[in-house]
Amino acid sequence: MAVSGSLRPALLRPALIGLAIGVGAALLASFGGQVGFLRAFELATYDWRVRRSAEPAPATSPIAIVEINESSIRELAPVVGRWPWPRLVHASAISYLTRAGAKVIAYDVLFGEREGNREAVVNGLRIVGDDSDRLFIDAVRDAGNVVLLADATFEGLATG
Repeated sequence: MAVSGSLRPALLRPALIGLAIGVGAALLASFGGQVGFLRAFELATYDWRVRRSAEPAPATSPIAIVEINESSIRELAPVVGRWPWPRLVHASAISYLTRAGAKVIAYDVLFGEREGNREAVVNGLRIVGDDSDRLFIDAVRDAGNVVLLADATFEGLATG
């Protein structure tokens, strides 16, 4: 059955309206992300939305290795900054692993000195090094099952 000439505009109009709404929504979302208060709202609600929707997958092995490698450092740089990451990032990882039910967390990152007055921006939030240190200490203490790397060297047997 052929569509008559008078029906074509009637079928075309809803498609054009739908297309205009879609393009308008895409433009609004694209430019809305650049507006300060909308971006702040997005960042403030992001963690809540992820926590609400994410469910840790059950492990098929009793051992899980969470690796910090070049690609993870590169991928996370826009969110947590350049390496070395603020201790707040490590605290978040330890807290997540604790909530996921880790029996032991062996953390092979050397923390040679405190962060002190270093300021960092993590996910749009500014944090001072001392606060970041405190959050890391609290996460390790609260987990109660974290083994941290120690920098040990052998200088020979003592004589004498």
